[in-house]
Amino acid sequence: MGQAIHAGRTGRPWLRMRQYVFHTKGDVCCWCGHPGAGDINHDDGWANSPETRMDPDRMSPIHGVYGGGCPYCPWVWSRKLGRMAPVICNSVVGKQPLAVALAKRARQQAARSLDW
Repeated sequence: MGQAIHAGRTGRPWLRMRQYVFHTKGDVCCWCGHPGAGDINHDDGWANSPETRMDPDRMSPIHGVYGGGCPYCPWVWSRKLGRMAPVICNSVVGKQPLAVALAKRARQQAARSLDW
């Protein structure tokens, strides 16, 4: 019998892959560029590429819930918590592929720079 598609983020295969990604790519967040990432992100998006979900070459370090968010980015107001909270870069990227999220952010920053 084969491996379950979604074995969770606590199983031994996931933890080994996570360890491998940090060993090969370091702990610099792929979204904000700050060190101290404590989670990994699927570059193609989890739902978009089921056949490459466990491919460590298609993953990058990111600040996620498990790492407690980015210690360098300014905190933001969390409606869910009702208080200020650290930025969770993985939540900002969401389910879209990383390349799409980075391109969208670049367009927004370019539009803001023209506004002043």
